Amino acid sequence: MKEQPPICIVNKNILRDVWMLVEHLKRTPEVLEHPEMYLGFSLKVQQNALDILEGLAHVWRRDIREYCKPNDEIIWKEVIIPYWNYFYTSTPQTGNISQRLTVFPWYNSSLLREMIADENDRIIALRLFWHIPWYIGNLEYGRTRFRVGPDYYWGIEGMKYFIQNMPKLYEEVLRNYPDGLYKFVSDLKSEYRDIYHNWIVDRGMHGLGEGFKQWYGGLDVNNSFYQVHLRSIDNQTMIRRLDKYLLANYDAGIEGYLSRNYRYWDLIKFIHGYGIEYGGWDNEVSFIYYPIAYKAFGIVYYPAVQYDHFINAPAGYAISINGAFFGLPDSLLRPLRDGRYGRVYILPGNGISHITSPLDGILKDYEYGKQNPVEPNFKSIAVDIPGLDIQTIEVFRIGKRD
Repeated sequence: MKEQPPICIVNKNILRDVWMLVEHLKRTPEVLEHPEMYLGFSLKVQQNALDILEGLAHVWRRDIREYCKPNDEIIWKEVIIPYWNYFYTSTPQTGNISQRLTVFPWYNSSLLREMIADENDRIIALRLFWHIPWYIGNLEYGRTRFRVGPDYYWGIEGMKYFIQNMPKLYEEVLRNYPDGLYKFVSDLKSEYRDIYHNWIVDRGMHGLGEGFKQWYGGLDVNNSFYQVHLRSIDNQTMIRRLDKYLLANYDAGIEGYLSRNYRYWDLIKFIHGYGIEYGGWDNEVSFIYYPIAYKAFGIVYYPAVQYDHFINAPAGYAISINGAFFGLPDSLLRPLRDGRYGRVYILPGNGISHITSPLDGILKDYEYGKQNPVEPNFKSIAVDIPGLDIQTIEVFRIGKRD
């Protein structure tokens, strides 16, 4: 197992970022009235600069690279300021003009320091909060499975599309949360949270069975979960409520702890399930709904985890990209760090992942996969987070990564 030593975060482009900070203040002078916003504001400027000025110039597809300058009006008018306005109008300092929830309190430096004591973890969480992806899927294509416009929006257009759809997806989630249902099969309906659990089941059945068992406090994905599905169906209403059944009967693991002790975990599960139903495939790097919807609620999400499992095909293994949630309070993570649920890996930036966090379990899965390198067993797992240049930083790995 490889785990990165503490990350030293040093800004490599201070002059550029100072210029952009001053320019941002000229365009949003209201920040000067709220010094408690400075930490979050300064990290916004730095992350925007990194994503736009460096990220777009080094994307893997050379044909869509864009070379922007700090004083290009389009980046301020179409991306940087609209992004600011969305979150600024949702702060207590403005009386929450937008009436929107922002889970991560970027706007209060003192509160952030109380939530996350370690400076590097705090900075990583803030950077991930402000990160804007350089491409995003077409929401309509994801919903209909038919080609309506481009598959993806790239570069500045992708960032604009991302920001413009945040209010829309926020309202859509609210209309369906918390009691929304979808048609599962025939006359049977199911809660959207159930899809979240089924996603973890899928990973459990592809080489992460012991990790699944630790996550759910002893539940066996191969021998027990089918019966759990059946027992979670209300035969009178024909509604499957898998999440409620699991909380009532299998709450001794990490999942149960987070559900009982973190007020936003239910919302996280709901968006996860809703996002798979409306714009998701077998790989979270292709998911359309997640990045926008989580960002709209100020939930710090990033697809940080690459999991590879063996397959009986010429390639030898399959890759899946999985998300993680960052910026969680120290107080919430303390029992997990203390070993009350076995060894639990907390990602840099106070992050949690249902794929990498159940460390005792995935180490057993790795050993089994090493001895039995056949489908669908564990091959490798790694965590990457954005650095302060265009490269990501590998902060955790088990197994050989090709």
